[in-house]
Amino acid sequence: VMDRLPEARIAIIGDGPYREELEKLLEGLPAVFTGMLSGEELSQAYASGDVFIMPSESETLGQVVLEA
Repeated sequence: VMDRLPEARIAIIGDGPYREELEKLLEGLPAVFTGMLSGEELSQAYASGDVFIMPSESETLGQVVLEA
C-alpha cells in the first residue's frame, strides 16, 4: 500500500503483544503508534482516519468496529 500510495500515513491506535514487532516492521515509514486512547482522543483518532482495520483473531464481540 505504501508503495502505491506514498502520501498515505499509518496510525496504530491501541496496544498489544505485537506492538514492538510492528514498530520494527514499520520503521522508516510514516507510522504513528498512539498507545491506548479513550474518550475524546479516541473518537478524534477514529474520525480522522479513512480506513479502519481490526486484525484481531480473538475478539468475539467486535465492539470496536461498531464504535469506529
